[in-house]
Amino acid sequence: MMTTDPIEITEVERHLRTAQPTSLQREVWHLMHRHARELRVTREEAGRKQANDHDQLRTLVIDLARAHHQLKVFLDRHTEALEGAGLTEQSSLLATIRDRYAQVLTRAGAELIYLDGQPFTLDANDQVKVTAWIPAADVDRPRVRETVSPGVLLDGELVCPAEVEVAIPAQHGVLKPQEVSDEPCDRD
Repeated sequence: MMTTDPIEITEVERHLRTAQPTSLQREVWHLMHRHARELRVTREEAGRKQANDHDQLRTLVIDLARAHHQLKVFLDRHTEALEGAGLTEQSSLLATIRDRYAQVLTRAGAELIYLDGQPFTLDANDQVKVTAWIPAADVDRPRVRETVSPGVLLDGELVCPAEVEVAIPAQHGVLKPQEVSDEPCDRD
């Protein structure tokens, strides 16, 4: 037994162009086409909303990554001083907030790129912006001295390159950094 699509119009059911459709056929045709138009408009709106939501998520993730990095740097540099000043509870609270930011970023599908201490190669150039080339006697080849701002991957896509300072062998002298905008990451 052959099953057919209940919506399919077969040659037997298709009316001839010369014959006038009945009012019921006309009404069904208008309803089907109106429904198809509404469905197409709904899909287009959903696509625009999804793109807008993704842009907002991208912006939020970049902002949260910056805040996480600022807390991380602050705590790395000042935890001992805070605890020495009797602010252990506040220091602990800031560390908890930093950890929560990291959890939220992970749940959103974001990954932060920290390159501190890694060799700097031209291959990495597409994932980083160099803010400074710093001559250093203790390096024999270019190496990332500090991550100024972490790179951000969102669902495996680079949405914000890392900004780094690169230590270079002292004999090279001072090199000019790449052009760096005021914003750590262009959001467009």
